[in-house]
Amino acid sequence: MFKKKIENISSSVPEFIATLTEERESTWENVDIEKYLRDQGFLYKKISKKYWKLLCIQDVIRRKYKMPLRKAFKLMIDGGKDIVI
Repeated sequence: MFKKKIENISSSVPEFIATLTEERESTWENVDIEKYLRDQGFLYKKISKKYWKLLCIQDVIRRKYKMPLRKAFKLMIDGGKDIVI
């Protein structure tokens, strides 16, 4: 009796749900990277007022942005300084 209940449940699950297609363009190339870095600095300061600069350094090192590390870090710091605490 228990085996029949399991068989009925498994047969009611559809095998095909949807088809995914890549019909849209990537918007990442259109992003203003400087604004993105400032926003990241702002976000990291909101996350941790004490360790936000370390989060910025970690982000710059882990993600290789198409600019020098110092410039990316400076943009993040500038974004974090915009917050009035």
